[in-house]
Amino acid sequence: MKLYRVIVFGLCVCGALLVCQHPGSATLAGRFQVTPDGTAYTYSYSNGTVTVTAPSTSGGNDRELLWASTGITESNTTACATFSGGQDLDQPGIAMRIADDGNQAVTVTENIFSSGGSPRNQFNFDTWNTADDPAFTEFGTATVSGLTSSPATWPLNMCAQITGNLVQFVVWTSGTQPAWGNPTWGGQAALPSSAPFSGQTGYYVGHLTPGTSLEYSNLTVDGQATNPTPSHGYWVVGSDGGIFSFGSAQFYGSTGSLVLQRPVVGIVPTADHGGYWLDASDGGVFSFGDTHFYGSIPGLGLHPAGSGLPNSLNAPIVGMVPSNDDSGYFMVASDGGVFAFGDAHFAGSCPGIVGGCAGAAVAVMPDHSGNGYWLVTKTGNVYAFGDASYLGAPGQGTVTSAVATPDGKGYWVLLSNGQVFAYGDAVNFGSPPSANFNAPDAATAIFATSDGGGYWVSSALGAVFNFGDASNDGSMSGTHLNGSIIAGTGF
Repeated sequence: MKLYRVIVFGLCVCGALLVCQHPGSATLAGRFQVTPDGTAYTYSYSNGTVTVTAPSTSGGNDRELLWASTGITESNTTACATFSGGQDLDQPGIAMRIADDGNQAVTVTENIFSSGGSPRNQFNFDTWNTADDPAFTEFGTATVSGLTSSPATWPLNMCAQITGNLVQFVVWTSGTQPAWGNPTWGGQAALPSSAPFSGQTGYYVGHLTPGTSLEYSNLTVDGQATNPTPSHGYWVVGSDGGIFSFGSAQFYGSTGSLVLQRPVVGIVPTADHGGYWLDASDGGVFSFGDTHFYGSIPGLGLHPAGSGLPNSLNAPIVGMVPSNDDSGYFMVASDGGVFAFGDAHFAGSCPGIVGGCAGAAVAVMPDHSGNGYWLVTKTGNVYAFGDASYLGAPGQGTVTSAVATPDGKGYWVLLSNGQVFAYGDAVNFGSPPSANFNAPDAATAIFATSDGGGYWVSSALGAVFNFGDASNDGSMSGTHLNGSIIAGTGF
């Protein structure tokens, strides 16, 4: 199975850079956007064809790389693709020597802009380094006399390769691939010394017209097909511990058949999506799939809140999140108390603040370093602990859920009426209409895709609303539930 990782390069007129890890794809570290150039592209897959779509809210100035996460790192490489269904200014291409973090690459792309107009039979050779401004450096061009200069040719077949310090490409519209070095159908350029030495191999897409799509098919790397498969998925969990899996999310077990001491309040996945933990309001932890058990509140000898027994929790547990490397987790109680297990680093809690926190806690979210976290309360307040920076809070409504961006540099906050607030590098992709929610069916959970390019909002009675690149893979709406939906998580 081939999964795809995507890095987004966006350039505004002043040259500011957008870097966005954004799949259709593999498990990604996060998403970072420094230019307000609209929504990043979305990706769908069918029978080996990748359909890249620019949402209507896209600024039309994104540049993105995608490659097979199961690919190997190499210096000499060959990749081929067929591009079809595009608009006149869409820019396809092939990317090689892509750094693991996407910060560097070598690309061969069809031209769309030049001082002499926009000849579509010109192709550009570029190196990329996101630490530079601008992020790309052109090291060669080639004009293909076999193609017309205008309009763009669709479908267009393309292969590119690197051998030593030589980059070559060929294109053709029908029949068999032309020979390398054929000046009618290709070109070549010498790599500059600044080019990355090795990396993964994949594809480039840029400047899509908002609201349109471009298809990539016949994808091969080093002669081997790289057919992608969908990778988005999500779980929602009921208060009884019943787990419902959608999309590519796998079912690893649940507590739905168990008699629990206290109700389940959260679900936490492992980074590879191969398992998840459930936590209950008494601090009990249930491990499924490839998770490891690092301890629980009952294991500390503490009884449930309100039990009347000595050594009891002061308040019930309301949420849990993993540490950065999945080797631990945090739990938060409604009074803002934080409990750290495994390698999770305790950095403070509401009871340690003079006067405490305003409102009952509903969520805890780790920051990018693992040495800090945010605590969110029902009244719309956010408190930063450790090295986490305060990024903002709604300060209104009834908060039911919150989730950090995958890179830990921002977060989304959800109100019971479905309204979503975004802070830091979190992008607001929209909110479901408030008419969809009421007292027995409030919006109860928000959970993000692994690239940060979208999120889902779920309700108590099982409805699921998707935004950005989050997929619509189903819901429990209209189904009898033994316990209301209280949490969810996705990738």
